[in-house]
Amino acid sequence: MKKFILIISVFLLFFYLSINYAIRKPLLKSIKNIFSEEQKILIKKTIFPHNYINELENDNNYFVQKSKIEKLKIQIEELKIHKDSDYNTKFLPESQFINLKFYTKFIKLNDNFLEKLKKNKRNRHSFYIEEYLDKIIIADYYGNFYYFSNDKLVDDIPSINLIEIISNFEFEKVLDIKIIDQQIYVSHVIYENNCQYLSIYESKINFKNLAFKDFFTDKTCGQFLQA
Repeated sequence: MKKFILIISVFLLFFYLSINYAIRKPLLKSIKNIFSEEQKILIKKTIFPHNYINELENDNNYFVQKSKIEKLKIQIEELKIHKDSDYNTKFLPESQFINLKFYTKFIKLNDNFLEKLKKNKRNRHSFYIEEYLDKIIIADYYGNFYYFSNDKLVDDIPSINLIEIISNFEFEKVLDIKIIDQQIYVSHVIYENNCQYLSIYESKINFKNLAFKDFFTDKTCGQFLQA
């Protein structure tokens, strides 16, 4: 009985060593190709655990990737914390770096803008600001244009009276404005046949009258364009 057990043990040991040696040789590549990568990993974990651990330890890329994943997890958690703590929080006039002297100024846009807000059942909308020379130019969501002198920002008067600029074009939805040299560019949405088209109009800056013309219009039909 003891001899039988010894023979079986030697056979199993020989079999284990033979497979362990041969599994890495080209002769058994065709056999290895039968198994999927998941099955190979399972076999290595079950039959050759020491070899599997050694492979992982020698695979620097594995540990580099694992380290990157752990760092990303930490960064995601930090962003969640900042999102929860900073959301809708007012830091001004103090900031993370300097203390600011903070002025609050009241401005009133024209009645046309306010009427459209009421008609669309909204209590607020976007507006856009650009600086040109010693003036501040404002465009509201519906394409009304205004300006005022930038020294009004630092005087003691709590409100700013806007001066309206006449425009030759009636915009339906302004997305943004940009001033380059003496030109003002307005990105906006054109509504036509149940489609929305992104368009950019331009005008030479004139504080009395803006004469817009088409600069670029995308002919791709879109829905709910925001930029």
